[in-house]
Amino acid sequence: MGTNRSAMIVLALTLAGCGGGGDKSSNGATSPAPGQGSTPTPAPLVTVAPTGPITQTVTAGEPATAALTGKLTATNLASGSSVYLKLRDITGTFATPSPPSAAIDQPFRIEVSTRTQLIAGTYVGQFEVTPCKDAPCATTYGPAVLIDYRIDV
Repeated sequence: MGTNRSAMIVLALTLAGCGGGGDKSSNGATSPAPGQGSTPTPAPLVTVAPTGPITQTVTAGEPATAALTGKLTATNLASGSSVYLKLRDITGTFATPSPPSAAIDQPFRIEVSTRTQLIAGTYVGQFEVTPCKDAPCATTYGPAVLIDYRIDV
């Protein structure tokens, strides 16, 4: 009976040392296995599809305006989200307006005026249009697109 008793004590100590297994540092919860965690939500992406290039002829000494038109499409954008279009004239011929809001899957139109009256000549440049989450454009929804323009005065 002594060997049976000794075997039972060794078995009991072995099982007690195991402690039931698992990491109890998170209140009994176990971590998901790698690759089995929650799937992250894809970031929203807004695409600007401009019409262009912009070409027009204006009379010297008169104010000139240009109209940027196009359409926005989006993926993974929450319903009711606002999209603002930050506009920049790379060459500086046109004034930069405050970013207007635009609707997804709807045409947009942004009219811009020259900084000064233009003298006779040809003005060639590009508008950069960036879709943004907010009016100051602190967060963008996608890459900027370029729209070429040519103004003959």
